Amino acid sequence: EWKNATGWMTGKSICIWSGITCDEKGFVTNANLRVNRLLGSIPAEISLLNRLTGLDLLDNSLTGTLPTEMGLLRNLIQLQLRSNYIGGSIPTEIGQLTMLQNLVLGYNQVNGTIPANIGSCTGLRQLDFSYNNMNGAI
Repeated sequence: EWKNATGWMTGKSICIWSGITCDEKGFVTNANLRVNRLLGSIPAEISLLNRLTGLDLLDNSLTGTLPTEMGLLRNLIQLQLRSNYIGGSIPTEIGQLTMLQNLVLGYNQVNGTIPANIGSCTGLRQLDFSYNNMNGAI
């Protein structure tokens, strides 16, 4: 059970759901669901939130892999997924997030190498892959 599910799935506007911020036109721009006891994986449909600038899912119990569709979130500035159980490798599509400033994947089960095209994220200020199972050169 979620820690805070206020407004979720009630038929009310998504813009009043706990942890969700929308712009003046009603598009979701930020999802802050940190420490909310979330389970499951991040769905590919996350890419439908194409105005999303911030996704903070820190300290939940998320599993699965990062969907390649995350590369379609071209406005994303912050991706905070620290302290979950996300595995698999980092999809190369992450390199398409040229607006990205914070990429935090520490304390997960990510493996493989850092995609070379992550260098396309020229605005990166924070990059955290600590406590994962990654290998290879940086």
